[in-house]
Amino acid sequence: MITTTSPIQHAPPRKASLLHFGSLLLSKSLLHTAIGSHFDSIGGGIGTSYYSTTHNRKGSKLRSTMMHDFDGIDENDKDNSSYTAYNNQDYTGKGDEVNASARAESVNYSPDDPHVLVVGGGPCGLLTAILLRERGMHVTVLEKFPVRDKWSTKSYSINLGERGRTALLKAGLLDEVMEAAMPRDEIVVHDGISGRITTIIPKYPPDVALSRPDLSAALERVLLKKYQTKVRRGANVKELVLKRDDEKVEVILDNGESFVGTHLIGADGKWSAVRESVPYFSQQAMLRIEPSWGVHMTCPTIPSKWNKTSTVIFKPHKDAKFYVICAPLPSGACSITMVCFDETLERYPWLEPPPDRQKSWILEQVKRKQYYEDGPESDDIKLGKKLDEMFREELPALLESGIGMETLKTAVIHPRVSWLEMVMHRDSEHRQRDDTNDDGGDINKPETARADSSTHGDARYALGGIALVGDSCHACTASLGQGCNLSLESAVSLAESIDAVCSNGKITVDELSDAFILYGRTRPDDARNVQAASSAASRFSYKW
Repeated sequence: MITTTSPIQHAPPRKASLLHFGSLLLSKSLLHTAIGSHFDSIGGGIGTSYYSTTHNRKGSKLRSTMMHDFDGIDENDKDNSSYTAYNNQDYTGKGDEVNASARAESVNYSPDDPHVLVVGGGPCGLLTAILLRERGMHVTVLEKFPVRDKWSTKSYSINLGERGRTALLKAGLLDEVMEAAMPRDEIVVHDGISGRITTIIPKYPPDVALSRPDLSAALERVLLKKYQTKVRRGANVKELVLKRDDEKVEVILDNGESFVGTHLIGADGKWSAVRESVPYFSQQAMLRIEPSWGVHMTCPTIPSKWNKTSTVIFKPHKDAKFYVICAPLPSGACSITMVCFDETLERYPWLEPPPDRQKSWILEQVKRKQYYEDGPESDDIKLGKKLDEMFREELPALLESGIGMETLKTAVIHPRVSWLEMVMHRDSEHRQRDDTNDDGGDINKPETARADSSTHGDARYALGGIALVGDSCHACTASLGQGCNLSLESAVSLAESIDAVCSNGKITVDELSDAFILYGRTRPDDARNVQAASSAASRFSYKW
């Protein structure tokens, strides 16, 4: 748990709220996206209204701790098979060469240059670090977990659509990512009873499909080989200190080690410790929980009847109120998710999801005992048998395609999907509504915003020095598969803000603060519509 020291106090825990929104009509193209997209967990994504920070900081060094931005991993998973030990030989195939490059990471920087700490070593944090290094900045990437996550039943296939592909193309990294990916060129919908194909939806240009670990590995490889910057793993944040005296940010690890610098970027996911450690941000964050969730399974092989470049949907009869989406992976395995809604529980109450942030149905075992017969089987076998019984009635075509108990016993019931709404800070809203500060200056100009921030409590220490990217600021539900796409796009958006304020080719500390302000004023609107559509699709119970 992160605490803060004076002058910043840790905000009280915010309770999740379940909100029911009015129905939202989806366009045909958006509907196709909803059907064909797989749940992705980059942490998937959360939207903000005003989330960047804006305080003028002058020449210092920033270091901090590692935060993982993958929502599906908890401390108990560090030693299980979901992880693989990191070593440079396995990672690049050129261990000695890369180690030499990593030792060369130290570059001569002036004390007056920006030193940016990126907290979070997932795809968004890695892409952010690459773009900052490309612009000549000193960057430290910090990741909480000591090893990179591996594909598991907590993982989902990522579909990089137009937003994600465009972001990688702008960053010049699309080719590197494509080496680990496969095209996803159509959506094929099957009748769950007969197996008959009822709909084929072409995707052109094709989406790019890959696993989150493979995307992270591709980006980390670029960061290490091209920019000699190695992700620092295994650090755990204890405190974040925003200091009055010298306008620096200090992060203290649980082992006592501390890092200090000029700017901080939170790329640590929906449960962002950076965001929650700064009341100016945490008090704006509202967790929204939607009435849908996924039951995820992994098939070790792709059924022979399926096209490897297709997303395959199985649709049961109308009363079932769920569907199954299957996504072949470049590894030769297949990610399978049963998408459930609250209405699903009317017939299958044993599919009740666990509380938010708890990943397994086993945690709810006591509640579920009434649904199972006593016996020596393990809980995964019991759940697998219940799914087999259910699919034989509702989706026999899925089982006949080659999905058997080996796959069903990998099932994990995930929590209800959630997203983060950032509510406009009261003082910021007032200033933006008036459009001027008390002195008549235009508050939309970074220089005025920095000066104006000095009278607004926590904002004085945060504004201009801290920015949130990816899920830490605009996490969305996985219903449209846009979480990773938005996250990558936010990294590019921040880089474009830096380019917009840089005057002579080398960014200064003050200019970087101005860029953070500009990013914070422009990015929220870009993400808000996607968040709204994704949350609506999470309530789009069997209407496609």
